[in-house]
Amino acid sequence: MTPRLGFPGSKWQVVQCDVGQGDALAISLGNGSGLLFDTGPEPTLIDRCLRILKIDKLLLIVISHNHADHTYGLMGATRNRFVGEIWSNGNVEFPEDLKSINRVVKQGDTAQIGGTLLEVLWPKSDLSVSYSTLPGDGSSENNHSLVIKVFIMGFRS
Repeated sequence: MTPRLGFPGSKWQVVQCDVGQGDALAISLGNGSGLLFDTGPEPTLIDRCLRILKIDKLLLIVISHNHADHTYGLMGATRNRFVGEIWSNGNVEFPEDLKSINRVVKQGDTAQIGGTLLEVLWPKSDLSVSYSTLPGDGSSENNHSLVIKVFIMGFRS
C-alpha cells in the first residue's frame, strides 16, 4: 500500500496559500522557517495556512502594495511567529509593534536569506513618482507594487 501524502507534502518549496480573494505565497527555508509574499485579506486564513505548512519563523514578509486583499491578513501571519523583517513599497500602514521591522525597498535592493536570493525589480524609486493609470484595476497603488525576482537554490521565478 502506498502512503498517502497530505497537503502540501513533506518536501514542499513553494505554496500558494488559499486566502480567498487576494494573494499569499510561502517559500520554505526549512526547519520551520519561511518567506511570505502578501497575506491575503483575512488573518485567520493565512494563520491556518502557515500552521499547516509548519512555519513558525518568517524571516521575511513582503507586502507588495497597500490593498486589503494583500495586507489585511498581516496580523494572522505574525500571530505566534517570529518575524525578521517586512518589506513594503512605503505606502503600507503597519501596527505599532511591527513598524520597527518594516523596510521600504525599491529597484536594485537585494537580500540573501539562506539559499534564497531576492532582487527587487520594481518600483524604480519612491512613491512620489506618478505613473499613468489604466482603466479598471490600474490604480496608482497597483502601479507601485513591489515586484521581486526570487532565486531558490539556482532556480528563479
